[in-house]
Amino acid sequence: PPPPTAGLTGGCWPTPEQILLLRAAILDAPAALTAWNEWKHRTDFDKVDAGSFRLLGLLYRNLLRLGAGPSDPLLPRLKGIYRHFWTRNQLVLGRKGELLRALKDRGIPCLLLKGAALTLMVYRDFGARPMYDFDIMVPREHVPAAMDILESLGWISEVHQPRDLPLSIHACSFRDARDACVDPHWRLCHLPATAEFDRTLWQHALPVTLQNVAT
Repeated sequence: PPPPTAGLTGGCWPTPEQILLLRAAILDAPAALTAWNEWKHRTDFDKVDAGSFRLLGLLYRNLLRLGAGPSDPLLPRLKGIYRHFWTRNQLVLGRKGELLRALKDRGIPCLLLKGAALTLMVYRDFGARPMYDFDIMVPREHVPAAMDILESLGWISEVHQPRDLPLSIHACSFRDARDACVDPHWRLCHLPATAEFDRTLWQHALPVTLQNVAT
């Protein structure tokens, strides 16, 4: 059973409505369509929360797979959201091959994280999951050189001394003139982790290609 959510205003656990939406987005018929119909009955589509909104591209793809008919009035709106995700993700991943190639040429290992990895390796669909930045991970000892490369390609850190950040946090953000965002990580997330944990990440990394650059 799902964890209780009564009285919670936020957090990592899904609400009952979000559980319905997850079922509609990933299950097969008839369970997915039953969940979709119940979610529509219980939810004002014009007031969808941010977490649920991020699932709507995946939902649209699943409803099409299950043969949801054109008579559903929300399907055209879901299609527009899916196309918005697809377009934005193309922009987020655009020009990143240049960065990956520059890191590779300097001998800096690189992992794709989060949206980029999921889009290319799991969903294999640019419209299934929205992205707002490009997350990568490099070994901590290569962080200064990686930041040098970012700066040489026109990316500017959001803080004054980014090379001091590995002493206190796990990642930072760089932006370019188009307000695109790259987040280089040297740890996976803000939670403390041992060197052994980091080592296993690199040991079990899977190969992927972005814009003809293997990483």
